[in-house]
This record gives sequence, structure tokens and C-alpha cells, in this order.
Amino acid sequence: MSLMYGKEKDQEDTADQTTDPGFITFFNKLTPKSPETGTLRLFHRTGGDEFYSVYGPDALFVAQHTYHTNSVIKYIGVGGRAGGLPTVALKTTVAQTLLREALTAKQLRVEIWEPEPGQGKRCAKFRLEKEASPGNLQEVEDLLFVDSDLLSTPIVMAIKLASAPSGSGAKLRTVGVAFADTSVRQLGVADFVDNDLFSNTESLIIQLSVKEAVVPTGTTSGTTDRDIDLNKLKAVLDRCGVVISERKPSEFTAKNIADDIPRLLKSTAVTNASTADATVTIPELSLPTAPSALSALITYLSLLSDPSNHGAYTLRTHDLSQYMKLDASALRALNLTEAPGNSDEFMKFMPDMCRLSKRFQKSVASLEDVVRLPGLIEALDGVRREKEEHTRLIDEFYLKPLNEYSGNLGKYGEMVEQTLDLEELDNHNYIIKPDYDPKLQDLAEKLGKTRDGLDREHREVGKDLGLELDKKLHLENNQVYGYCFRLTKTDAKALTKKYIELGTNKSGVFFTTRKLKELAEDFKEYSQTYTRTQSGLVKEIVNIASHVSAHSTNTYVKPKVTEKGSGDLILLESRHPCLEVQDDISFIANDVQMMKGKAKVGVIALMAQIGCYVPCTEAQIPIFDSILCRVGAGDSQLKGVSTFMAEMLETATILRSATKDSLIIIDELGRGTSTYDGFGLAWAISEHIATEIRSLCLFATHFHELTALDQKISHVKNLHVVAHVSSRGKKLQDRDITLLYKVEPDTKSLNEDVPPEVTEEGLRIMEDFFRAWSTQSLSNDGEDVVMADDDRDLTTQLQTLQKCMKDFGPQIESNSWLQSVLSSL
Repeated sequence: MSLMYGKEKDQEDTADQTTDPGFITFFNKLTPKSPETGTLRLFHRTGGDEFYSVYGPDALFVAQHTYHTNSVIKYIGVGGRAGGLPTVALKTTVAQTLLREALTAKQLRVEIWEPEPGQGKRCAKFRLEKEASPGNLQEVEDLLFVDSDLLSTPIVMAIKLASAPSGSGAKLRTVGVAFADTSVRQLGVADFVDNDLFSNTESLIIQLSVKEAVVPTGTTSGTTDRDIDLNKLKAVLDRCGVVISERKPSEFTAKNIADDIPRLLKSTAVTNASTADATVTIPELSLPTAPSALSALITYLSLLSDPSNHGAYTLRTHDLSQYMKLDASALRALNLTEAPGNSDEFMKFMPDMCRLSKRFQKSVASLEDVVRLPGLIEALDGVRREKEEHTRLIDEFYLKPLNEYSGNLGKYGEMVEQTLDLEELDNHNYIIKPDYDPKLQDLAEKLGKTRDGLDREHREVGKDLGLELDKKLHLENNQVYGYCFRLTKTDAKALTKKYIELGTNKSGVFFTTRKLKELAEDFKEYSQTYTRTQSGLVKEIVNIASHVSAHSTNTYVKPKVTEKGSGDLILLESRHPCLEVQDDISFIANDVQMMKGKAKVGVIALMAQIGCYVPCTEAQIPIFDSILCRVGAGDSQLKGVSTFMAEMLETATILRSATKDSLIIIDELGRGTSTYDGFGLAWAISEHIATEIRSLCLFATHFHELTALDQKISHVKNLHVVAHVSSRGKKLQDRDITLLYKVEPDTKSLNEDVPPEVTEEGLRIMEDFFRAWSTQSLSNDGEDVVMADDDRDLTTQLQTLQKCMKDFGPQIESNSWLQSVLSSL
């Protein structure tokens, strides 16, 4: 029960009072770690009001990213700001927010240190109590999910690389993978052959939304084939934003997995485990490489050390071919990753039932968890069925199981209404009604009388000193002195001997009276008794609860999904589902047949394949085995990857991974290099896709010459984006161009508005100009011009060019089209 008066003492002052000088020596002896190297350390400070502290580089990180100011930093030890140890204190609620940000958005590992017992308030020695990483949140679930749930599950994956001989004599690269979702207690394995770019591994990481990967360390030399493959794998993981944890290669052995995995699996998943070999009864253990990865994963997560995990897990095999393949480039190109803070308001009322159930099973649930379950029931009650053919499936999978427990859930709701103070829920206070228990009611009345006494004493002292309440004379609950009065040092000069002065610091002078001291002691005693009594009742309520344990303003249609490899891609009046809902945006719908539509096509194809309605008036979409994208002009200069190299790496992945059942989207290939080299690459790659891979492809380009490809390959179709041209004058330059974002068949350019005889005359003038310049630049023996570095030769060539420009000047000025071409260069 939170009953506080006035302003609490600053946490930063508390940090100074609870830090022993010996702590600096202890902290300096720890292994150096920092957020820059991937780890954040928090030190839990216990006492009257518990809080957390961070020190050194962690304090600087928190000041910058959490408080956004350095004014919260305090320096302890000798040297002050110049040589002291920086520290920042955080309230528990702020620390919980920091943990979520560090483990999800920042992808950091976290260590939480607890004081060694028997040290009192000034703690100098701590022990590492909890560790967490983006893929392993088990030890900090009680801190992370107090009042909210993660939008995505923390999947951690272990990867084992191996090689096997092939018929051609070359070695095949095989990958064994094991992954875990501890929130729903599920394990999975996969075993597959991969190429040297680890394309299948990247697709699996995207499919599972992996947050952390456990890989074996390399050799000491770092030059073996295994080291080379591990470096390539780490590059893939880094590109996907996955945190990498390295473990000893000895952990990646399947020696004890046949004994360990039956202890974790539910009884229904293991049959005759006591009499038969586990590798026979559990088919996943017969895979060649995955069991080794599974063994490393179980060790890393310490699953066997928690008795609540025994007999609670399920194990499945993940088949890559049953899911659409996406890589990191496709995620960025299709904007599939959700920005932090963007979530459906409706989903806020839907708690994570798996994690909620887990908290009840471990008996660590809170009153807030008890309240959130009826919130789910109310949300499910709002579900309505629009079409009769969906009735059977909804009844079978959702409503029927829910109706079976409706009686218990109804009683559960009544219990919540009778035991919890629902009026306090609006203030996010989860407390039990005082009238629920006679003893609690009696304590609440005593607390009320004591509060009234505190207010009365506050008024009397203010009247005696002639000071205005709350503005001059403050009554506050101080962590050190309890309830006391506070005045500024100037106003404190009016104090007489009948007032008991407690202490002075930068915030003012603290003092009390005999009456206030008695009331403060009573209030403290009643509050502690109330908290203990309520805690016992909370356990009873949680134990009872433990036994109970889409819209759019525009048209969306159900797509017609055809079998893989059959049917065309046809979208009528298709729109981008994200862009069309933005304010002040009027999205231009386009028809798409076969290969038209760019990133919008990729998003719609993905929506259809996961079972969504799509933003079209009509849609026919085949099943794709992958969506492969090369969009944008990004680079990574710190890693030595230029724009051109990034293009080539992504394109190489597409060419190696694509099949005839893939959807390929390539935008503006050939940038970052010379015009002719870029055009040559764009032509060769588009021709290879059209003739060799023969998959559905949208290839957007700024090379107008590339449109000639349809004359060579019959199934290549050209498109253009419509532009509106308005004239402000007679000259060609005096025109305004407005892009209409409407895609239409065939090619078209602004030159089509110029009469053909004008362009033909311009081309003839340019041919005559270059012929004259080359003739005058020839050497005396009639051989080709040699472009030397001699300044005299350059001067001669420049003078020749200037003479030709002067001779052809009148002809160029007479042709408006030729002038516009030259001015655009």
C-alpha cells in the first residue's frame, strides 16, 4: 500500500548514503565490462526504499539514454568529477524500463548484482545474482513483465556447423540448429544443407525472429576452414541484428542429450522412455547435427537446474521448406520490422497468457496479474464472426475451450471485484479492499486516524511559525528520518528550542516535534503491519487464481491463393497497407499483373501467405517459397562495405537463393559505380533472372536502355510511372513535372512530347560535332588520338574543343531539345 506524504528524498542522495568507500575497491576489481562491449551492470540497493545503482561507463550510458542529461551523475570517491567513480541511482520502475530497453531495443546483456548478506545499509560487496540476454530472459521475468508484455518472443538459437562428403568429391556444408522459446517452453531443431553465404540459415533466423545465437568459438590460429565459416556466419547474424554468444566447442556434443531431453519433455512427448532408447522414441535426436546444438542450448539456458522446467517442454522439428524465406534485405525493403512503440491499441488489452500462466505456476504472480486475466476475458467476449463458414473453426479452437471454463472464469471475475479496490486501478495501484478482511479494515482505520494527526500537526506548526504549508513548511516521508518537517536554511532561522532538529543538507533543514515523532512511529508500525497482512492475502488470492489458470478504412479482400508454381500474380487496385493509412496521404492504387508493383507487391504477397486479407479489390497470388529484395543505396563504411559492394553482396545472395517459385524485387541496381559498368551489370543480372531463374520479378531501373530487353526476351514486359508535365513558358526547361505514382504498360519519356524531326535534327548535329572534333584532334599520321598527361597536350585538346563548340554554337542554339539535353549533363 503506497501511502506517502510530500516529496521523497532524492534517490541520488540516497546513493551517497548507502555506498561504502570499500565499494570502489570492489568495483575496480571486477572484470571490465560496459554497454559499448555489450553488457550492462545494475547493483540492487536494498533497505527502506529499494533502488538500483549503476557505476562507471554504465552510469554514463544511463545518463545519456535514459535520463538524457548528465546532471543525474554523481561522483563518489577521491577526485570528484575529475577522478571519482560516476554513479546514477534509479528507482525500481525506471530500472525496469531500462532493462526492457537494454534487452530488446539495445540488444545488450544484463547483470544484476545483489548485496552480500550482513552488511547493513552501506554495502561494499556484491554477488552476481541474475544474468539475462536478449534470447534468455528467464531470470528477470519478474522485473520485465510486471505491467506489460514483450511484443515479440525472446528466441535463442544454438548453431553447429559440420561438413559431409558429396558425390562429386566436394564437401557439403551442413548446419544443425536448436532453438528455444522459454516463454511457452518450446524447443525446436532443424538440420539442413547450406551454401557458403548461409542463405538458409539467414532465412531461418528471420522466420523465427531470433534475438540471440549461441555459436562455438573458433580455433586459436583463426585460419582454418571452420574459422572462415564461423566468420561468415557471424556476419549473417550481425546483419540480422542477432546478439552472438560464444561457448566452448566441447558444449556442442550430443553425449548426454539422450538422458537430458526426456527430463524436460512432457509425458505425452515421450513414450516408453524408461525402457527404450530416447533416440528411437524421440525422432528429433536422430538428426545428424542438430542434437549437438540442442545440448549446447540446454546447457546455456540452464534448463535442467530449474525443477519447474521438468516435464514442461515440447520438442518439434522445423521444416524450412514449409515457410516462406525472407532475408534481412527483404525485411528492410518491405518495412516488416516494427518501429519501437508502435503497437495496436487493441493488443494492449491482450496479456501474454503463456507468460502469465508461468508466473502463476512459479507462485510469483502479483495482484496486477490477477487483474489482467479478466481483461483478456472481456477482450475475447468482443470477438464477432462475420461469415458462417468460419463458425466451426472458431468454435473448435477458441470458443468451445473457453465455454468449458466459463463457470470458473465467472467466479474468478467475482473474486476480483470483491477483493481488489477497483477505484485504485485507475491510478495503477493494485491493492486489496480494506473491508475484505477485518484485520485489514482495523489497520486501515488506524492509518487513517494517524494521517489525520499528521495533517493536524502540520497545520499547528505552520501556524506557530507563521509559514505557508507546502510552499514554505514541507511535511515529507524521508528515508532516513521518517515523517518530518523540512524548511530552507533561511526559513529555519525561525526555529525555537522546542523543535528537534534532525539534520541539514543541500535541500534544507529537517526537524520534528515530540507529537510528530510519536505519530511517525505509529504510522510506520501500522504501515508495516498493513503490508504484511496484505501480502498474506495477496498470496491467497494468487493461489486461487493459479487454479483458474482487425480494421481498415479501405477495401481489403480475401486473395485467391494458387498452388506453388501455378497461376499468375494478379492484383487489381493494389495499395500499400502502411502508406495508405498515414495522415494527409492519398495513395494511388495500381493494377499488378505478373511482375508489377515493387515493395507493395512483396508486402501483399507476404500478407496473403500468412492468411491476411490484402489491400486490393481483387487478388490472385501464387505461393512463393521466398521473397528476395535488393532495394536502397545503403553502405557500412565502418565495416569496409561500400554502396557498390553492398549491392553486389545482396544481389549475389538473390542469384544463389532464388528459384522459379521466388518473388524477386530489385530497385535501382548499378549505382555506386560508373554508368556503363552499372548498366552492364543491370542488363546481365536482369537477363539471367529472366532466362535462367524465370521467377516473378520486378526490376526497377534508371537505365532507359534496359527497356530493350523485352525485344530479346518475349516474357519481359516494360512499365513506366506516369508523370504530368505542365509548361510555364515556351522553352523546354520551363516545365513542371509532377509524378503521379501511377504505373502503366510500355515505356514513355518526356521526349515523346518533342516532335520527332526536332530530336532527329539534334542527333544529327551531335554526330557532326563529334566527327569534326575527332577529325581536328587526329595526329599528323592519321592515327587515333593519344590522351596524354602532358599539360600542353591537354591545353591543345581543350582549345580544339572550344573551337568546335564555337563553330556549332548557332546550330545547337536553334534546337531546343539539344539544349535541354546538354543542360542536364
